[in-house]
Amino acid sequence: MNAGSGSAFVDINTGDQLGRIDIAVAPSNPNYIYAQAQSIVANNNGGCGGAAGCQIGAWASTNGGTSWTFMDGSQGGALRDCQNGIGDYPQNWYDQGIVVDPNNPERVFFDTFDVWFATVEYLSGVVAGKLIQPVNHSYLPNLKNVWPQLQSPFYDVHSRYSVPYTVYTTGIAWRKDKVTARAST
Repeated sequence: MNAGSGSAFVDINTGDQLGRIDIAVAPSNPNYIYAQAQSIVANNNGGCGGAAGCQIGAWASTNGGTSWTFMDGSQGGALRDCQNGIGDYPQNWYDQGIVVDPNNPERVFFDTFDVWFATVEYLSGVVAGKLIQPVNHSYLPNLKNVWPQLQSPFYDVHSRYSVPYTVYTTGIAWRKDKVTARAST
């Protein structure tokens, strides 16, 4: 695969193969930058079954982007799921994501799957099956601002495995200096 040639894409052997690229900068040290790249061409690198959209890999820079190093084990075929099965997925153009630990610039998290939204009826089974790990509340300092009645729901006491994503209301904000008329229902 010809990942980043700088030439226009022609086929799997000619031209740039890069699709979506996600970039993350470490909050605690901006010299640490990570990039995750998706392929625009079909490949059998692992788990993709010859489909386009799988992960090419991830790169790291510790000098503010002056130089980059490929992260061994980040290519699609090396990715594993929670049960050590094939972990790549042919939808990285939509689902891939990257985040750096806010306290440790050398700890980075990549994903190639959708973020999973737990529902009341499924959360207990996922926890019992050990398919999910407890939430590290130290990474979510604003969790204290969640409505008190949602901070420890009946289906996940003390929000051990889940946090609220959205609530049933829609908020609307405006600048009083730009909108002078009173809003009505």
